[in-house]
Amino acid sequence: MRLYQYKIIILSVFNTYIISSMYLYNTYILRTYYVLYTYIILTLNIEKERNFIMNGYILKESMYNFINKIGAVSYEQIQLMYGNVYDKDTIKWSVKQLIAECLISKDSETELITRRGNIDLSDFQQKQRTNAAWIIASMGVSKIREFWASDYPCQFLIITEDDEVYDITTFSAYTVDSLSMIVPIRRKAMLSEDAEDSIIHIALVADKEVADDIQNLEFDTYCILDKEHKPHYYDWK
Repeated sequence: MRLYQYKIIILSVFNTYIISSMYLYNTYILRTYYVLYTYIILTLNIEKERNFIMNGYILKESMYNFINKIGAVSYEQIQLMYGNVYDKDTIKWSVKQLIAECLISKDSETELITRRGNIDLSDFQQKQRTNAAWIIASMGVSKIREFWASDYPCQFLIITEDDEVYDITTFSAYTVDSLSMIVPIRRKAMLSEDAEDSIIHIALVADKEVADDIQNLEFDTYCILDKEHKPHYYDWK
């Protein structure tokens, strides 16, 4: 039940008490009170339900783009991304609506919420992208102006409401050697020779050992997710 529904229940109990108390004294006052009570209940119900649905539709569009850009996310990531702006009921309603409209799917084996259609990534690459999405989700929708899925090995390009630009590249012990050659080439191709690199480059790594292996790749910071998938940022200084 939503908060306004609890309020209506409490108001109804109070109304029963008032009516029972007033009935023996003044029928006119009782009728006036009953009309006002009915108006308050209807107004409260309609207004709250309208706001709930409107917020749900706004959230639905944003959530659809969030899931489609990443490919596969957990419900916890959705909750983390939108929980600082929307309540749990609105988030749950939006997910159910998107699934009911066949705009997204829920994988019965992994419990991940996925976009419809083919995902143009290998299972390994999609797993890395979903893992990197914890950084986006931890920022929250109120901080992010826009983000895009980027070309491998970079996972995402993010622009915040503070006009900061980030990119996220995921490394594992198995990909350090190959990505150490690809990352500088890709970064150089993105910028002209005289352009200043103002992007904050984040390396998402499994542990400190992997971070030490990429120290010379000129990342601004590296990130390690803890057991609860909360990002922690470090540098090499």
